[in-house]
Amino acid sequence: MKNLKLFFILILFSQLCFAQNRIVHGVVRDSTGLPVPGANILVEGTKTNTQSDWDGYFSIKANSDQLLVFTYIGYFTKKVIASKNEIEVVLQIDHSHDYDCIIPPNPIKKTKPRFAITTIYPKDLKNANNPKYNFKKDYNNNPLIFVSDYTLKKADYDFQIKYRISYSPIQNYSIEYVKTYNKLSFKYLKKKYKKNWQYEIRKDAIGLDDFF
Repeated sequence: MKNLKLFFILILFSQLCFAQNRIVHGVVRDSTGLPVPGANILVEGTKTNTQSDWDGYFSIKANSDQLLVFTYIGYFTKKVIASKNEIEVVLQIDHSHDYDCIIPPNPIKKTKPRFAITTIYPKDLKNANNPKYNFKKDYNNNPLIFVSDYTLKKADYDFQIKYRISYSPIQNYSIEYVKTYNKLSFKYLKKKYKKNWQYEIRKDAIGLDDFF
């Protein structure tokens, strides 16, 4: 009888441990169905947070009874319980700030701007096609890995969290750009994680075969 009770206690304990280490996957969209990149996702009451990628997708560790708080500038905050392993969140536009900029009744004295608009981001524009300058430029300042097929599975989300890296579609970048950038990411992984990452990385990562 004691062994039976111990058995059930062990099962309950293992279930609780699993619930506390589960990863929730999801996507953040607006009311028109378009993805919301860069939305902040926070586990309420903790410091655990992440951001949605360029296609609105995210993954985060959370217990099934915890609340996920979704925030993005210009949208209403939304809270969703993390009871499901996959969540689709729709954020609604907050129109309450549309008229915050009101023209004052008295004329404002014109002053010469301290900086010309064209000088705000000259360095970024100059280095837009420089992969070395753009290295570690995603929303969480993680290195990117460009892949030929941007269809992510659970293992891909787990890889991104484990190695603090982000998979990315090629988009409009040239093949030379993505190969050079990926080479920097591979060197980063090799230096920080030794050989573990080699067995878990997507095999269609651009330039992976040329790196070894």
